[in-house]
Amino acid sequence: MSEKHYSVSELNNRIANILSDSFPYTILVKGEVVNVKKSKQGHIYFSLTDGKSSIDCIVWKNSAVFFKDKIIAGKTVLLEAEINVYVQGGRYSLIVKNMLSKGEGDRKAAFEKLKAKLASEGLFLPERKKPLPTYPKNVGIVTSRNGAAVRDIVKIINRRAPFINIFLFSAAVQGDAAIGDIVNGIKAHNNMKRVDVLIVGRGGGSEEDLSIFNDEAVVREIANSKIPVITAIGHEVDFSLSDLVADKRAETPSAAAEIVTENYVILKRELDKKKYQLYRAIKEIFNSFREKANYLKKRFFRKTPTQILNEKKITVALCADRMIEKSAVVLGEKKRKFLDIRQRLNNLSEKIVYSVKEDFVSLEKRFIRKKPQIILNDKVKKIDEIKSSLLLNISHILEEKRSHFLLFAKLLDEKSPMKPLTRGYSILFKNGDVVRSVNELDIGDEVDVKFNDGVAGAKILKKEVIDE
Repeated sequence: MSEKHYSVSELNNRIANILSDSFPYTILVKGEVVNVKKSKQGHIYFSLTDGKSSIDCIVWKNSAVFFKDKIIAGKTVLLEAEINVYVQGGRYSLIVKNMLSKGEGDRKAAFEKLKAKLASEGLFLPERKKPLPTYPKNVGIVTSRNGAAVRDIVKIINRRAPFINIFLFSAAVQGDAAIGDIVNGIKAHNNMKRVDVLIVGRGGGSEEDLSIFNDEAVVREIANSKIPVITAIGHEVDFSLSDLVADKRAETPSAAAEIVTENYVILKRELDKKKYQLYRAIKEIFNSFREKANYLKKRFFRKTPTQILNEKKITVALCADRMIEKSAVVLGEKKRKFLDIRQRLNNLSEKIVYSVKEDFVSLEKRFIRKKPQIILNDKVKKIDEIKSSLLLNISHILEEKRSHFLLFAKLLDEKSPMKPLTRGYSILFKNGDVVRSVNELDIGDEVDVKFNDGVAGAKILKKEVIDE
Protein backbone atom coordinates (compact mmCIF):
# COMPACT_ATOMS: atom_id res chain seq x y z
CA MET A 1 0.00 0.00 0.00
CA SER A 2 1.30 3.48 -0.90
CA GLU A 3 2.32 5.69 2.03
CA LYS A 4 0.99 8.74 0.16
CA HIS A 5 -2.09 10.17 1.83
CA TYR A 6 -4.26 13.28 1.39
CA SER A 7 -6.00 15.51 3.88
CA VAL A 8 -9.71 16.05 3.23
CA SER A 9 -9.05 19.58 1.98
CA GLU A 10 -6.23 18.41 -0.31
CA LEU A 11 -8.45 15.71 -1.77
CA ASN A 12 -11.35 18.09 -2.36
CA ASN A 13 -9.03 20.68 -3.92
CA ARG A 14 -7.50 17.97 -6.14
CA ILE A 15 -10.95 16.89 -7.32
CA ALA A 16 -11.92 20.54 -7.94
CA ASN A 17 -8.79 21.09 -10.08
CA ILE A 18 -9.42 17.90 -12.07
CA LEU A 19 -13.02 18.97 -12.82
CA SER A 20 -11.89 22.49 -13.72
CA ASP A 21 -9.23 21.19 -16.14
CA SER A 22 -11.63 18.65 -17.67
CA PHE A 23 -14.46 21.16 -18.18
CA PRO A 24 -12.86 24.59 -18.73
CA TYR A 25 -15.91 25.92 -20.61
CA THR A 26 -19.66 25.80 -20.13
CA ILE A 27 -21.23 22.41 -20.85
CA LEU A 28 -24.66 21.26 -22.00
CA VAL A 29 -26.62 18.89 -19.73
CA LYS A 30 -30.03 17.35 -20.46
CA GLY A 31 -32.39 16.04 -17.79
CA GLU A 32 -35.63 16.34 -15.82
CA VAL A 33 -36.15 19.13 -13.28
CA VAL A 34 -36.99 17.94 -9.73
CA ASN A 35 -36.99 19.37 -6.17
CA VAL A 36 -37.34 23.06 -7.15
CA LYS A 37 -36.77 25.48 -4.25
CA LYS A 38 -36.57 29.28 -4.16
CA SER A 39 -34.59 30.88 -1.33
CA LYS A 40 -35.49 34.12 0.48
CA GLN A 41 -32.45 35.72 -1.08
CA GLY A 42 -33.88 35.08 -4.59
CA HIS A 43 -31.69 32.12 -5.61
CA ILE A 44 -33.26 29.04 -7.27
CA TYR A 45 -32.12 25.53 -6.28
CA PHE A 46 -33.21 22.32 -8.03
CA SER A 47 -31.89 18.93 -9.15
CA LEU A 48 -31.51 17.55 -12.66
CA THR A 49 -32.02 13.80 -13.11
CA ASP A 50 -32.06 11.25 -15.90
CA GLY A 51 -33.72 8.53 -13.77
CA LYS A 52 -30.40 6.89 -12.88
CA SER A 53 -28.55 9.73 -11.16
CA SER A 54 -29.00 13.39 -10.31
CA ILE A 55 -26.97 16.56 -9.82
CA ASP A 56 -27.72 19.74 -7.88
CA CYS A 57 -28.25 22.93 -9.87
CA ILE A 58 -28.16 26.60 -8.81
CA VAL A 59 -29.51 29.75 -10.47
CA TRP A 60 -28.12 32.82 -8.71
CA LYS A 61 -30.35 35.78 -7.91
CA ASN A 62 -28.94 38.05 -10.64
CA SER A 63 -29.85 35.43 -13.27
CA ALA A 64 -33.09 34.13 -11.73
CA VAL A 65 -35.20 36.85 -13.38
CA PHE A 66 -34.41 35.34 -16.82
CA PHE A 67 -35.68 31.88 -15.74
CA LYS A 68 -39.02 32.97 -14.31
CA ASP A 69 -41.71 30.31 -15.00
CA LYS A 70 -39.19 28.23 -17.03
CA ILE A 71 -37.91 25.98 -14.24
CA ILE A 72 -40.83 23.66 -13.61
CA ALA A 73 -40.66 20.32 -11.78
CA GLY A 74 -41.09 17.38 -14.17
CA LYS A 75 -40.00 19.39 -17.24
CA THR A 76 -37.17 18.03 -19.40
CA VAL A 77 -34.70 20.78 -20.20
CA LEU A 78 -31.30 21.37 -21.82
CA LEU A 79 -29.07 23.51 -19.60
CA GLU A 80 -25.93 25.46 -20.41
CA ALA A 81 -23.96 25.49 -17.17
CA GLU A 82 -20.58 25.59 -15.43
CA ILE A 83 -19.35 22.94 -12.98
CA ASN A 84 -18.81 24.36 -9.51
CA VAL A 85 -17.09 22.57 -6.60
CA TYR A 86 -17.85 23.54 -2.99
CA VAL A 87 -14.51 22.47 -1.51
CA GLN A 88 -15.47 22.90 2.15
CA GLY A 89 -18.44 20.54 1.83
CA GLY A 90 -16.99 18.22 -0.81
CA ARG A 91 -19.99 18.74 -3.09
CA TYR A 92 -20.22 19.79 -6.70
CA SER A 93 -23.11 21.34 -8.58
CA LEU A 94 -24.04 23.09 -11.81
CA ILE A 95 -24.25 26.90 -12.03
CA VAL A 96 -26.95 27.45 -14.66
CA LYS A 97 -26.17 30.07 -17.33
CA ASN A 98 -28.90 29.42 -19.89
CA MET A 99 -31.83 27.16 -20.70
CA LEU A 100 -32.07 26.24 -24.38
CA SER A 101 -34.83 25.02 -26.67
CA LYS A 102 -34.32 21.88 -28.79
CA GLY A 103 -33.05 23.76 -31.89
CA GLU A 104 -30.91 26.12 -29.86
CA GLY A 105 -29.55 23.22 -27.94
CA ASP A 106 -28.45 21.37 -31.07
CA ARG A 107 -26.65 24.47 -32.42
CA LYS A 108 -25.10 25.19 -29.06
CA ALA A 109 -23.97 21.61 -28.68
CA ALA A 110 -22.38 21.68 -32.13
CA PHE A 111 -20.75 25.02 -31.30
CA GLU A 112 -19.30 23.76 -28.02
CA LYS A 113 -18.10 20.52 -29.63
CA LEU A 114 -16.26 22.40 -32.41
CA LYS A 115 -14.92 24.92 -29.91
CA ALA A 116 -13.48 22.14 -27.75
CA LYS A 117 -12.01 20.43 -30.82
CA LEU A 118 -10.28 23.59 -32.06
CA ALA A 119 -9.07 24.43 -28.55
CA SER A 120 -7.51 20.97 -28.23
CA GLU A 121 -5.56 21.67 -31.44
CA GLY A 122 -4.18 24.88 -29.93
CA LEU A 123 -5.83 27.22 -32.46
CA PHE A 124 -6.90 29.67 -29.73
CA LEU A 125 -3.47 30.01 -28.13
CA PRO A 126 -2.14 33.62 -27.96
CA GLU A 127 1.38 32.59 -29.02
CA ARG A 128 0.22 31.45 -32.48
CA LYS A 129 -1.31 34.83 -33.34
CA LYS A 130 0.61 36.89 -35.90
CA PRO A 131 1.51 40.54 -35.16
CA LEU A 132 -0.22 43.20 -37.23
CA PRO A 133 1.97 45.35 -39.53
CA THR A 134 2.91 48.70 -38.01
CA TYR A 135 2.30 50.74 -41.18
CA PRO A 136 0.26 48.68 -43.68
CA LYS A 137 0.33 49.98 -47.25
CA ASN A 138 -2.17 47.49 -48.73
CA VAL A 139 -5.31 46.29 -46.94
CA GLY A 140 -7.45 43.38 -48.13
CA ILE A 141 -11.16 43.06 -47.31
CA VAL A 142 -13.43 40.01 -47.56
CA THR A 143 -17.08 41.05 -47.27
CA SER A 144 -20.06 41.99 -49.44
CA ARG A 145 -19.48 44.90 -51.80
CA ASN A 146 -23.09 46.00 -51.20
CA GLY A 147 -23.01 45.96 -47.40
CA ALA A 148 -22.63 48.83 -44.96
CA ALA A 149 -19.50 47.19 -43.53
CA VAL A 150 -17.31 47.83 -46.60
CA ARG A 151 -18.57 51.42 -46.88
CA ASP A 152 -17.65 52.11 -43.25
CA ILE A 153 -14.20 50.51 -43.62
CA VAL A 154 -13.34 52.38 -46.86
CA LYS A 155 -14.67 55.69 -45.52
CA ILE A 156 -12.58 55.54 -42.34
CA ILE A 157 -9.38 54.38 -44.09
CA ASN A 158 -9.69 57.13 -46.73
CA ARG A 159 -10.24 59.73 -44.03
CA ARG A 160 -7.41 58.65 -41.73
CA ALA A 161 -4.83 57.31 -44.25
CA PRO A 162 -5.96 58.03 -47.85
CA PHE A 163 -2.69 56.66 -49.33
CA ILE A 164 -3.47 53.06 -48.24
CA ASN A 165 -4.44 50.76 -51.14
CA ILE A 166 -7.66 48.80 -50.56
CA PHE A 167 -8.36 45.45 -52.29
CA LEU A 168 -11.88 44.08 -51.93
CA PHE A 169 -12.89 40.46 -52.52
CA SER A 170 -16.68 40.63 -52.68
CA ALA A 171 -18.23 37.67 -50.86
CA ALA A 172 -21.73 36.75 -49.80
CA VAL A 173 -21.98 37.02 -46.00
CA GLN A 174 -25.21 35.08 -45.56
CA GLY A 175 -26.97 32.29 -47.39
CA ASP A 176 -25.73 29.06 -48.92
CA ALA A 177 -22.86 30.62 -50.88
CA ALA A 178 -21.44 32.62 -47.97
CA ILE A 179 -19.11 29.99 -46.50
CA GLY A 180 -17.51 29.16 -49.86
CA ASP A 181 -17.17 32.83 -50.81
CA ILE A 182 -15.46 33.77 -47.56
CA VAL A 183 -13.06 30.82 -47.72
CA ASN A 184 -12.23 31.62 -51.37
CA GLY A 185 -11.71 35.29 -50.53
CA ILE A 186 -9.16 34.52 -47.81
CA LYS A 187 -7.38 32.03 -50.12
CA ALA A 188 -7.33 34.53 -53.00
CA HIS A 189 -5.69 37.25 -50.94
CA ASN A 190 -3.09 34.79 -49.64
CA ASN A 191 -2.32 33.52 -53.14
CA MET A 192 -1.93 37.03 -54.62
CA LYS A 193 0.35 38.12 -51.74
CA ARG A 194 -0.29 41.81 -52.32
CA VAL A 195 -1.87 42.88 -49.01
CA ASP A 196 -0.25 43.40 -45.61
CA VAL A 197 -3.31 42.74 -43.47
CA LEU A 198 -6.76 41.25 -44.06
CA ILE A 199 -10.16 42.34 -42.68
CA VAL A 200 -12.86 39.62 -42.71
CA GLY A 201 -16.36 40.36 -41.51
CA ARG A 202 -19.79 41.86 -41.98
CA GLY A 203 -22.23 44.20 -40.30
CA GLY A 204 -24.73 43.25 -37.62
CA GLY A 205 -27.36 40.56 -38.06
CA SER A 206 -29.26 37.78 -36.37
CA GLU A 207 -27.49 34.91 -34.61
CA GLU A 208 -28.30 32.69 -37.58
CA ASP A 209 -26.84 35.26 -40.03
CA LEU A 210 -23.59 35.41 -38.05
CA SER A 211 -23.39 31.64 -37.60
CA ILE A 212 -21.38 31.22 -40.84
CA PHE A 213 -18.39 32.59 -38.92
CA ASN A 214 -18.69 29.56 -36.60
CA ASP A 215 -18.35 27.19 -39.55
CA GLU A 216 -15.25 24.99 -39.30
CA ALA A 217 -14.12 25.71 -42.88
CA VAL A 218 -14.19 29.48 -42.32
CA VAL A 219 -12.51 29.23 -38.91
CA ARG A 220 -9.70 27.00 -40.21
CA GLU A 221 -9.09 29.20 -43.26
CA ILE A 222 -8.64 32.21 -40.98
CA ALA A 223 -6.31 30.19 -38.74
CA ASN A 224 -4.25 29.02 -41.75
CA SER A 225 -3.90 32.48 -43.33
CA LYS A 226 -0.30 33.63 -43.78
CA ILE A 227 -1.58 37.21 -43.77
CA PRO A 228 -2.58 38.64 -40.36
CA VAL A 229 -6.39 38.60 -40.09
CA ILE A 230 -8.63 41.06 -38.26
CA THR A 231 -12.22 39.84 -37.78
CA ALA A 232 -14.96 42.46 -37.70
CA ILE A 233 -18.21 40.53 -37.24
CA GLY A 234 -21.44 42.22 -36.25
CA HIS A 235 -21.45 44.44 -33.20
CA GLU A 236 -19.50 44.59 -29.95
CA VAL A 237 -21.69 41.95 -28.22
CA ASP A 238 -21.38 39.43 -31.07
CA PHE A 239 -18.67 36.78 -30.65
CA SER A 240 -17.74 33.84 -32.90
CA LEU A 241 -15.15 31.09 -33.26
CA SER A 242 -13.59 33.12 -36.07
CA ASP A 243 -12.87 35.85 -33.50
CA LEU A 244 -11.05 33.33 -31.29
CA VAL A 245 -8.64 32.18 -34.05
CA ALA A 246 -8.15 35.61 -35.65
CA ASP A 247 -4.94 37.52 -35.00
CA LYS A 248 -7.03 40.47 -33.83
CA ARG A 249 -10.74 40.92 -33.11
CA ALA A 250 -12.41 44.25 -33.85
CA GLU A 251 -15.73 45.04 -32.22
CA THR A 252 -17.15 46.44 -35.49
CA PRO A 253 -16.02 46.93 -39.12
CA SER A 254 -15.39 50.61 -38.32
CA ALA A 255 -13.16 49.58 -35.42
CA ALA A 256 -11.18 47.31 -37.78
CA ALA A 257 -10.46 50.27 -40.07
CA GLU A 258 -9.33 52.30 -37.07
CA ILE A 259 -6.97 49.49 -35.98
CA VAL A 260 -5.14 49.30 -39.35
CA THR A 261 -4.76 53.10 -39.50
CA GLU A 262 -4.04 53.71 -35.80
CA ASN A 263 -0.25 54.08 -36.15
CA TYR A 264 -0.65 56.47 -39.10
CA VAL A 265 -2.89 58.70 -36.97
CA ILE A 266 -0.32 58.64 -34.15
CA LEU A 267 2.45 59.43 -36.66
CA LYS A 268 0.47 62.35 -38.14
CA ARG A 269 -0.12 63.70 -34.65
CA GLU A 270 3.62 63.56 -33.95
CA LEU A 271 4.44 65.23 -37.29
CA ASP A 272 1.96 68.02 -36.56
CA LYS A 273 3.61 68.48 -33.17
CA LYS A 274 7.08 68.64 -34.78
CA LYS A 275 5.77 71.06 -37.40
CA TYR A 276 4.48 73.38 -34.68
CA GLN A 277 7.77 73.11 -32.78
CA LEU A 278 9.69 73.96 -35.97
CA TYR A 279 7.46 76.98 -36.56
CA ARG A 280 8.07 78.18 -32.99
CA ALA A 281 11.84 77.68 -33.34
CA ILE A 282 11.95 79.66 -36.61
CA LYS A 283 9.88 82.43 -35.04
CA GLU A 284 12.22 82.59 -32.05
CA ILE A 285 15.27 82.81 -34.36
CA PHE A 286 13.74 85.72 -36.29
CA ASN A 287 12.80 87.50 -33.05
CA SER A 288 16.33 86.99 -31.69
CA PHE A 289 17.93 88.45 -34.83
CA ARG A 290 15.48 91.36 -34.80
CA GLU A 291 16.34 92.17 -31.18
CA LYS A 292 20.09 92.02 -31.94
CA ALA A 293 19.66 94.28 -34.95
CA ASN A 294 17.71 96.84 -32.92
CA TYR A 295 20.36 96.73 -30.19
CA LEU A 296 23.18 97.31 -32.71
CA LYS A 297 21.23 100.12 -34.33
CA LYS A 298 20.76 101.93 -31.01
CA ARG A 299 24.39 101.36 -29.99
CA PHE A 300 26.14 102.49 -33.17
CA PHE A 301 23.80 105.29 -34.20
CA ARG A 302 23.67 107.10 -30.87
CA LYS A 303 26.23 109.75 -32.17
CA THR A 304 27.86 109.92 -35.58
CA PRO A 305 31.62 110.74 -35.93
CA THR A 306 30.70 114.11 -37.57
CA GLN A 307 28.59 115.06 -34.55
CA ILE A 308 31.48 114.27 -32.19
CA LEU A 309 33.92 116.37 -34.31
CA ASN A 310 31.59 119.40 -34.34
CA GLU A 311 31.18 119.19 -30.58
CA LYS A 312 34.98 119.24 -30.14
CA LYS A 313 35.29 122.29 -32.44
CA ILE A 314 32.69 124.17 -30.43
CA THR A 315 34.42 123.27 -27.17
CA VAL A 316 37.79 124.53 -28.45
CA ALA A 317 36.21 127.75 -29.75
CA LEU A 318 34.52 128.42 -26.43
CA CYS A 319 37.78 127.88 -24.58
CA ALA A 320 39.52 130.40 -26.89
CA ASP A 321 36.78 133.00 -26.35
CA ARG A 322 36.99 132.63 -22.60
CA MET A 323 40.77 133.11 -22.72
CA ILE A 324 40.40 136.22 -24.91
CA GLU A 325 37.86 137.72 -22.50
CA LYS A 326 40.25 137.19 -19.59
CA SER A 327 43.17 138.75 -21.45
CA ALA A 328 41.20 142.06 -21.98
CA VAL A 329 41.24 142.88 -18.26
CA VAL A 330 45.02 142.49 -17.90
CA LEU A 331 47.14 145.61 -17.31
CA GLY A 332 48.26 147.52 -20.34
CA GLU A 333 51.86 146.68 -19.94
CA LYS A 334 50.93 143.07 -20.15
CA LYS A 335 48.67 143.57 -23.21
CA ARG A 336 51.34 142.76 -25.74
CA LYS A 337 52.25 139.59 -23.93
CA PHE A 338 48.62 138.57 -23.73
CA LEU A 339 48.09 139.46 -27.38
CA ASP A 340 51.07 137.32 -28.17
CA ILE A 341 49.69 134.58 -25.99
CA ARG A 342 46.32 134.92 -27.77
CA GLN A 343 48.00 134.61 -31.12
CA ARG A 344 49.91 131.59 -29.94
CA LEU A 345 46.71 130.16 -28.53
CA ASN A 346 44.91 130.80 -31.81
CA ASN A 347 47.71 129.06 -33.66
CA LEU A 348 47.65 126.29 -31.11
CA SER A 349 43.87 125.97 -31.41
CA GLU A 350 44.16 125.62 -35.17
CA LYS A 351 46.77 122.92 -34.69
CA ILE A 352 44.56 121.20 -32.12
CA VAL A 353 41.53 121.48 -34.40
CA TYR A 354 43.58 120.18 -37.31
CA SER A 355 44.96 117.32 -35.17
CA VAL A 356 41.52 116.46 -33.81
CA LYS A 357 40.09 116.69 -37.29
CA GLU A 358 42.73 114.28 -38.61
CA ASP A 359 42.04 111.91 -35.71
CA PHE A 360 38.34 111.96 -36.39
CA VAL A 361 38.81 111.63 -40.12
CA SER A 362 40.85 108.49 -39.38
CA LEU A 363 38.20 107.37 -36.91
CA GLU A 364 35.47 108.06 -39.46
CA LYS A 365 37.31 105.98 -42.06
CA ARG A 366 37.54 103.08 -39.57
CA PHE A 367 33.86 103.39 -38.84
CA ILE A 368 33.05 103.51 -42.56
CA ARG A 369 34.93 100.22 -43.00
CA LYS A 370 32.79 98.71 -40.26
CA LYS A 371 29.83 101.03 -40.60
CA PRO A 372 26.84 99.97 -38.40
CA GLN A 373 24.55 100.09 -41.41
CA ILE A 374 26.84 97.61 -43.20
CA ILE A 375 26.90 95.36 -40.13
CA LEU A 376 23.12 95.58 -39.94
CA ASN A 377 22.81 94.80 -43.63
CA ASP A 378 25.05 91.74 -43.15
CA LYS A 379 22.83 90.51 -40.30
CA VAL A 380 19.66 91.09 -42.34
CA LYS A 381 21.26 89.28 -45.29
CA LYS A 382 22.05 86.29 -43.04
CA ILE A 383 18.48 86.30 -41.76
CA ASP A 384 17.16 86.34 -45.35
CA GLU A 385 19.51 83.48 -46.27
CA ILE A 386 18.30 81.38 -43.29
CA LYS A 387 14.67 82.19 -44.17
CA SER A 388 15.20 81.24 -47.84
CA SER A 389 16.93 77.99 -46.83
CA LEU A 390 14.08 77.04 -44.47
CA LEU A 391 11.43 77.88 -47.07
CA LEU A 392 13.34 75.87 -49.70
CA ASN A 393 13.58 72.83 -47.38
CA ILE A 394 9.88 73.07 -46.52
CA SER A 395 9.07 73.36 -50.25
CA HIS A 396 11.16 70.24 -51.00
CA ILE A 397 9.40 68.30 -48.23
CA LEU A 398 5.94 69.36 -49.51
CA GLU A 399 6.93 68.48 -53.10
CA GLU A 400 8.19 65.05 -51.99
CA LYS A 401 4.91 64.38 -50.10
CA ARG A 402 2.95 65.55 -53.16
CA SER A 403 4.94 63.16 -55.40
CA HIS A 404 4.25 60.26 -53.03
CA PHE A 405 0.57 61.13 -52.96
CA LEU A 406 0.35 61.25 -56.78
CA LEU A 407 2.21 57.93 -57.01
CA PHE A 408 -0.16 56.27 -54.55
CA ALA A 409 -3.15 57.74 -56.42
CA LYS A 410 -1.77 56.37 -59.73
CA LEU A 411 -1.21 52.92 -58.23
CA LEU A 412 -4.72 52.92 -56.76
CA ASP A 413 -6.16 53.84 -60.16
CA GLU A 414 -4.16 51.09 -61.90
CA LYS A 415 -5.35 48.50 -59.37
CA SER A 416 -8.99 49.56 -59.63
CA PRO A 417 -11.39 46.72 -60.55
CA MET A 418 -13.00 49.10 -63.07
CA LYS A 419 -9.73 49.78 -64.95
CA PRO A 420 -10.11 46.89 -67.44
CA LEU A 421 -13.41 48.43 -68.60
CA THR A 422 -11.54 51.37 -70.11
CA ARG A 423 -9.61 48.93 -72.36
CA GLY A 424 -12.75 47.48 -73.92
CA TYR A 425 -13.57 44.76 -71.43
CA SER A 426 -17.02 44.42 -69.88
CA ILE A 427 -18.65 42.70 -66.88
CA LEU A 428 -21.73 40.49 -67.20
CA PHE A 429 -24.37 40.58 -64.42
CA LYS A 430 -27.25 38.17 -63.97
CA ASN A 431 -29.86 39.14 -61.39
CA GLY A 432 -27.36 41.61 -59.93
CA ASP A 433 -24.54 39.04 -59.48
CA VAL A 434 -21.33 38.83 -61.50
CA VAL A 435 -21.29 35.93 -64.05
CA ARG A 436 -17.95 34.09 -63.76
CA SER A 437 -18.69 31.08 -65.98
CA VAL A 438 -20.76 30.25 -69.05
CA ASN A 439 -22.25 27.41 -67.00
CA GLU A 440 -24.12 30.00 -64.96
CA LEU A 441 -26.12 31.04 -68.05
CA ASP A 442 -29.09 29.47 -69.81
CA ILE A 443 -30.50 30.17 -73.27
CA GLY A 444 -33.00 32.98 -72.97
CA ASP A 445 -31.50 34.51 -69.82
CA GLU A 446 -31.68 38.28 -69.69
CA VAL A 447 -28.43 39.84 -68.49
CA ASP A 448 -26.87 43.27 -67.96
CA VAL A 449 -23.54 44.17 -69.59
CA LYS A 450 -21.51 46.86 -67.80
CA PHE A 451 -19.15 48.95 -69.96
CA ASN A 452 -16.86 51.77 -68.94
CA ASP A 453 -19.47 54.41 -69.79
CA GLY A 454 -22.76 52.64 -69.03
CA VAL A 455 -24.88 49.49 -68.86
CA ALA A 456 -26.70 47.63 -71.66
CA GLY A 457 -29.32 44.86 -71.49
CA ALA A 458 -28.84 41.63 -73.45
CA LYS A 459 -30.40 38.21 -73.97
CA ILE A 460 -28.53 34.89 -74.22
CA LEU A 461 -29.23 33.32 -77.64
CA LYS A 462 -26.56 30.65 -77.55
CA LYS A 463 -23.73 29.42 -75.37
CA GLU A 464 -20.68 27.23 -75.88
CA VAL A 465 -18.39 25.68 -73.29
CA ILE A 466 -14.71 25.79 -74.25
CA ASP A 467 -12.65 22.96 -72.84
CA GLU A 468 -9.13 24.08 -71.90
